[in-house]
Amino acid sequence: MRRTRYQQGSLKLASRKNGKVWEFRWREVQLDGKIRRKNIVNGTLDEYPSEAAAQSAADSIRLTINRQTPTQALKQNVAQEVIGCLESFFLARTESIAKAPKPSR
Repeated sequence: MRRTRYQQGSLKLASRKNGKVWEFRWREVQLDGKIRRKNIVNGTLDEYPSEAAAQSAADSIRLTINRQTPTQALKQNVAQEVIGCLESFFLARTESIAKAPKPSR
């Protein structure tokens, strides 16, 4: 299993139909271990005339993509599933003990 990494991402000036836009790009590791490249339009060149301004606007995106990685989500799901299985096992066991006939003397 890969260790969790902090994603800085990259910023690129891309051409679109409506003009030039700042595109923020990063990678995500999927639950099966494959790497998937993602991107989002951060704003237009008119909104952020310099790369520094676009980088500061991308800080909130960085926080979002680094908040929870798929590995952490998987660990939480596995832990919840194990707890659910243990609860149902012990609940069924206590019910079967309560229903068992008492030995007569």
